[in-house]
Amino acid sequence: MSNKNKILLFLLICASLISCRSKHHTQISTSDSGNELRFTAFFPTSKTEKVERFIHKSLQPANLFANGHEEVDATMVLSDDTRLHIKSAAGRLKIEFDKNRNSEASYERVRKLCEGIKEIIVAQ
Repeated sequence: MSNKNKILLFLLICASLISCRSKHHTQISTSDSGNELRFTAFFPTSKTEKVERFIHKSLQPANLFANGHEEVDATMVLSDDTRLHIKSAAGRLKIEFDKNRNSEASYERVRKLCEGIKEIIVAQ
């Protein structure tokens, strides 16, 4: 195989991998271990506003998205002393929750938040 063909093959493989991460791709992962709850989602950017509104409503009176659609990377302490880390951008979200630093009620609150976000993302 010539170098030109190898380069072309490499570029085709790269293009295929990139297309798997298109704006319409959905991937949701939840990890609930003994010490941590971790929620990660990649979803169509068209669902970003709905996801942000749901997070805002669920975490009130905290206002994570005060300036509209923006990238967020913040550790939050809510009014009930729930502590969580949220990293968000259009079509991407990551929530990390340390069970050792939070109460059982806080865990349930964040678990329900993640379930609600998942429902929004997978809804047609």
